[in-house]
Order: sequence, then C-alpha cells, then structure tokens
Amino acid sequence: MQQRPPVQITLHANGINDPVKLARLIEPELRRIAQLAR
Repeated sequence: MQQRPPVQITLHANGINDPVKLARLIEPELRRIAQLAR
C-alpha cells in the first residue's frame, strides 16, 4: 500500500491557527483519502 503525503491538508494547515477550523477542513480530506485507499 503506497502512502502519499496529503498535500491538500498541508496547504490547508498553513496559516490556520484555529484547530476546530483546521479539523473541519481536514475531515473531508481524510474521508476522501480513506475511500481512495480501499
């Protein structure tokens, strides 16, 4: 199983200091990555 660095998550994380806002941005990305990994 290959793992690629989550580039979009990294981009979203830059400049965001609010962990709740950050979590909301990351969650859909994680779901999409999980579906792609199946």
